[in-house]
Amino acid sequence: CKACSGNGAKPGASISTCPTCNGDGKAHPTQGFVSPDKSCSTCQGLGQVSDDVCDGCQGAGRITVKRRLTVNVPAGVEKGTRIRLAGEGEAGLRGGETGDLYLFLDVTPHEFFQRNGDDLTCQVPVPMTLAALGGQIEIPLIEGGLVRVRVPAAMRTGQSLRLKGRGMTKLRSEARGDLLVRTEVETPQKLGPTARNLMLELRGLRPTSDSRNAQLAVEERGPDLTCEITISVFEAALGGDVTFSIRGGSTLRMRVPEGVQNGQLIRLRGLGKEGGDLYVAVKTELPEDLTGPERELLRELHDLDGEVTNTESQGFVDRVREYS
Repeated sequence: CKACSGNGAKPGASISTCPTCNGDGKAHPTQGFVSPDKSCSTCQGLGQVSDDVCDGCQGAGRITVKRRLTVNVPAGVEKGTRIRLAGEGEAGLRGGETGDLYLFLDVTPHEFFQRNGDDLTCQVPVPMTLAALGGQIEIPLIEGGLVRVRVPAAMRTGQSLRLKGRGMTKLRSEARGDLLVRTEVETPQKLGPTARNLMLELRGLRPTSDSRNAQLAVEERGPDLTCEITISVFEAALGGDVTFSIRGGSTLRMRVPEGVQNGQLIRLRGLGKEGGDLYVAVKTELPEDLTGPERELLRELHDLDGEVTNTESQGFVDRVREYS
């Protein structure tokens, strides 16, 4: 309190030794054989009192005010990191020592990156043809700007590219973690006439089984069940009927929509347990052993202008350019 300089008395008022504790600041009540020390209730442990207290602070020697502080946040902090601001806490009674202020940080999720310790992960949708043939993509960096990354041929969903030293700065260090670029091979959503014919040729070059074995997952939501089947991205792009086998040897036929994406769920009503539904998760895969004719068709498909629509990949490119 500036009015009393923190002593709790009006300017010019006398300050005397507390008559209750004789200036000791402690009371000594006796409870049987035990005499615990307590702060004196008359002077609040300060050992001094005044009969004419300050009007501004009512004798406390401190008042409540609002202040704006500037805090230096070091690189590499994470959720829960504690920052100590010495001397910025609660003021002590009647000029007593001021405490410290502790800040506990929260970190806002990033548009592109997920953090794992000092490493960052960036999920990137990659067009089917680029994943098959290889090429370059632009990746955002946490500090801003872009970097071009080489995608090897036959890149599959879930595979990662590691960029050394492009992750988070390590706390109290100049070293940095790594950036992991995790690819998601995108199925084209729309195909023009020429692109559709090329995709039909691609699908025809790779025979598919009439019946696939579906992997039955854990029962969920009461009578509902989930399972997973795997199809090629060529089949996913064109859509059509898919036949697969499930528990007990049952054979089911399911209509896959054109442009179905990896992980997309298709609901089959009444095919679960006790009248529940069956949810089929479609896993799309790019064949690892692409043949020469398949690669030629993919190159033709890749070079077509305006015939292939990759919504996720194009949306990612647009957001990255805006970010940079």
